[in-house]
Amino acid sequence: MDKRSRIKRLAFYFIYGFIGFFLFRLVYGYVATDPQSFDSYDYIQNFFDGNADMKRNYASDKYENVTTSKEYSKSGKEQSSPPKMQIIGEQKFEKIASMQTRTEQFEKDEKIIRDKVKQYNALIQYERNEGNAPYRQVNFSIGVPPAQFDSMITDIKKVGKLIGIQVTKTDKTNEYRKINAQKASLEKTRDNLTELNKKGGKIDEYMNLTNRILEIEQQLQELGVALGDFDTENEFCTVQLTLAEREKYVKPTISIMHRIKVALEWTIKYYFFFILIITFINVSAFCIIWLYDRIMPMINKKKKE
Repeated sequence: MDKRSRIKRLAFYFIYGFIGFFLFRLVYGYVATDPQSFDSYDYIQNFFDGNADMKRNYASDKYENVTTSKEYSKSGKEQSSPPKMQIIGEQKFEKIASMQTRTEQFEKDEKIIRDKVKQYNALIQYERNEGNAPYRQVNFSIGVPPAQFDSMITDIKKVGKLIGIQVTKTDKTNEYRKINAQKASLEKTRDNLTELNKKGGKIDEYMNLTNRILEIEQQLQELGVALGDFDTENEFCTVQLTLAEREKYVKPTISIMHRIKVALEWTIKYYFFFILIITFINVSAFCIIWLYDRIMPMINKKKKE
């Protein structure tokens, strides 16, 4: 093969490689999606993260133990009595589901959520609306009866597109017992001071005792409010829901000429780097072989000597 044919073949290789790079970039522009667009589109900040002063809901679980006893009939035959449930303890806990949901039908899905609240005998304890269409957002803090908690979450998941959910359960038994102990201690102190106050004495002592009794009464009222949250009649679990309105994501329309322009610019840039890398590899290989051919005869000659 003459020198002209080799140059011609090498030129064709370069052209084929350039066309291959160009077609790859052009097809990639059609099929690839920008993940950052979808991430920013779906991101919804949890409104309740920075609101620690929201009303707390508590529920309780009773620990039960099944016991059976043996009975005997008049004939002396052994009979088993029905099992009896014995309550051996009670746990107070706080259970919160934090949910972020995106919707393209804001008013319709908001109405569905409100209907679910009524359906499950729940209570909207906090509500905040913000933003304008098409970027409205409503934040609900919903008190849900413990028995309905899981069912309600399952239904709300079907509303809009669920972006994130987190369910946490925190034991509050020790806190409940501590408040009860404080209440009992204050009641005992109040009763003792009241009895002491009845015995009379100096005016200043009487006033000091009276003021102390009033302080204790105020503390007892505050503890009573705290214990009221643990009352079995007010038992709720909490669903913190953020419903955010978003327009339907539409991938931007890009003209064929713009795609060709971008693909051509990308190809020129990266194909040039590709050629440089190939050239560097070939030159390096040539230098290594050239040095090898020069050094090895000298080493072999010294060995023979």
